[in-house]
Amino acid sequence: MPNVMVWVFVSKGVDPYGSPGGGIRCRILKEGTVNKTDLAEAIAARLGVSRKDASAVVEAVIEEITAAVAKGEKVSLTGFGVFDKKERQARMARNPRTGEAVRVDKSSAPAFRPGQAFKDLVAGRA
Repeated sequence: MPNVMVWVFVSKGVDPYGSPGGGIRCRILKEGTVNKTDLAEAIAARLGVSRKDASAVVEAVIEEITAAVAKGEKVSLTGFGVFDKKERQARMARNPRTGEAVRVDKSSAPAFRPGQAFKDLVAGRA
């Protein structure tokens, strides 16, 4: 069963394990996808707090990131990545079935760019 590494950044500076930008390193011993509940359980075990408190922290972080990006703000977590809002301009496209020109309205979408430390970790260079 492979380890899935999850980084949770809770403070600035460097943590005792030397992670960039500070944070807590959690190991979740299971295969597959890590969901919010798994993340909250790992944080609770690591910090010695209740699962309810850890779950509230996970929810608060997600809500704050979501709200900031929705307002058009950039959320930068050093060593992890940047969340931001990408604007897509209105354009003309073609209906593939009929070949007819179709107007596509202006839209926006959330985006994530991983930081170098995250890329290196995933690539096995860290």
